[in-house]
Amino acid sequence: MVNLMAFLAVFVFGAGFLAVFMFAALLWRGYVLAVVWGWLAVPLFGLPEISTAAAIGLCALGSLLVPSSLNTDSNDDSSSGEKAAKAVGIVMLWPALALLVAWIVKP
Repeated sequence: MVNLMAFLAVFVFGAGFLAVFMFAALLWRGYVLAVVWGWLAVPLFGLPEISTAAAIGLCALGSLLVPSSLNTDSNDDSSSGEKAAKAVGIVMLWPALALLVAWIVKP
């Protein structure tokens, strides 16, 4: 009984952490899209600015339409911690890199 309770506690905590992380990642990606849009799309193409809320919606739509590019190789011997670190890197650092590049090249 104790093992079942410990398993359920870890499962609920893990699921909660994953939900919070996914929501934070969506907010981060939406913020980056709104900023990069304002820096590049508005002056270069004359498009109207979009709000952060609209950018978050576009990111959510994009994540539904485009499948995840995380590696699902069954021969991968990485630990679950390494896989989690790779996922965090992809989800959080790619938008930061895009923000940096857009900041460098903005008109």
